Amino acid sequence: TSIQKATIQKELELAQGMQKMLFPTNLPNIEEVEMNALYLPHQQVGGDYYDVIWINEVEFVFCLADVSGKGVAAALLMSNLQAALRVLLKYTQNLTEIVIDINQLICDNAKTEKFISLFIAKYNIGTHKLSYINAGHNSPILLNNNQAIELNKGCTLLGITNPLISLETETLLISPQSILFSYTDGLTDTVNSHDDTISVEELKNILINNKNSNCEFINKAMMYYLEEFKGEMPFVDDIAMLTCKFN
Repeated sequence: TSIQKATIQKELELAQGMQKMLFPTNLPNIEEVEMNALYLPHQQVGGDYYDVIWINEVEFVFCLADVSGKGVAAALLMSNLQAALRVLLKYTQNLTEIVIDINQLICDNAKTEKFISLFIAKYNIGTHKLSYINAGHNSPILLNNNQAIELNKGCTLLGITNPLISLETETLLISPQSILFSYTDGLTDTVNSHDDTISVEELKNILINNKNSNCEFINKAMMYYLEEFKGEMPFVDDIAMLTCKFN
């Protein structure tokens, strides 16, 4: 009916409005660090989220997340995640405590019907130390000292079980001109006409070949490769990329 259509349209507009509010309007672009993000929603309302939050003059937290499902329910869960993260950072900067509390929130709200993959990291521009937890997310690629490594230490997806079975934090010393490329699974789930998908090794090669470029160019290079790879095939999921260059 027309009433049902109007209600659905209002819910869609509400979800789209919430999603726009999830993304930061400005990303760091200072002497010590540069960041750039690229987001390509598959549907009108997607389930990807990224954020950058300064916690003091020398430290900031950044994250990339992907919620199972799409639409209004996914947007609501992501908005809850964003709100919880910003509140928690006022009381603690301990990534382990933050992830435990976020997992509790998702378990309480989603009732195991939805889950979230999350990569969350904290960087200090003075000490050049990066601490992170990867909660079931696609492993970001760190190009550090000319070595491309995958950041995979952490725990399982959030919202599956409470308490978390195991949780690990890793801290790395970041060399000048290092690059961190993080992304959601829509990138590597993209298929071509032969039903092939993009490998992590291909992503590493693109990163290495463009290591002297800025973050915006790197994201565009990734997107160009993706378009060429898939050809006429459609995208199958949201794609988010968050690239950080440490100077």
